[in-house]
Amino acid sequence: MREAGCDVRLGLPWKREAWAAFIPALCQHMKARNLDKNMYWGLIWDPGLDPALQPLLAELAPGVAWTRGSHNQRLTKTERAITSVYNIMPNSEHKGMGWKAAGIDLVNPRDNNSVHIAQSISLPYSYRILADRVITAGVNGFGRIGADFWEAYLDGMNVAPESNTEPVGMPVLFTQWPGPQGAESSARHEALIEGVQEAEARIFIEQALERGTLPKALAEKAGAVLAENARETAFMPRAGEYSSMNLHQNWQTRTRKLFAMAAEVGAAK
Repeated sequence: MREAGCDVRLGLPWKREAWAAFIPALCQHMKARNLDKNMYWGLIWDPGLDPALQPLLAELAPGVAWTRGSHNQRLTKTERAITSVYNIMPNSEHKGMGWKAAGIDLVNPRDNNSVHIAQSISLPYSYRILADRVITAGVNGFGRIGADFWEAYLDGMNVAPESNTEPVGMPVLFTQWPGPQGAESSARHEALIEGVQEAEARIFIEQALERGTLPKALAEKAGAVLAENARETAFMPRAGEYSSMNLHQNWQTRTRKLFAMAAEVGAAK
């Protein structure tokens, strides 16, 4: 494409001039609101960008990384905040302790995810173990779950008659429902919250072990509790359908052990 005798692809002088005027103003705007440390460029899905864009913006705003929501993306020097469906293998190249992962490294727990699957037929317990599973798989969170494209949901996920496409977003991962006064919780949402709390307890214990300040006997006991907790959930199917309901037994005992261990570690600090 050509405009006024000039190639309009990024990277040419007139285009650089436009970006050079906009980017510093944007950065200053974000800095005035104390948001400059939280800036990212994106969101980009599987397709790549114009090859001139990333180096140009890196030159104009050093330190501002990109986001990417992709099927098979991993963190790179450029993409520092990602969600990925595949290419995250639990208990293989990852060594757990996802809180140590650099950047924002998130699992997208949609169908065929390699770590965990949360879908419309999943039991609430599938949402409960989600946070712990992603942490033990070596990533530090999950994304595209909760209220993704909430406005479209409130509109009934309608699709224009002339359109032959599916509604946007991932409605199978909603955990909230529209009510008279706004969003309302659900069983899966409450289970998700409890699971996040358990993951925080795991992180608390792992960080204490990482510091190496616990007495030897307590450190061994804490490590054994974490290992047992992971072992007793790792065998569960990635997608917890109703057929796996009987596998969820004994979760109360497991939870009590985890939180009791966190309390014991806290008391020893």
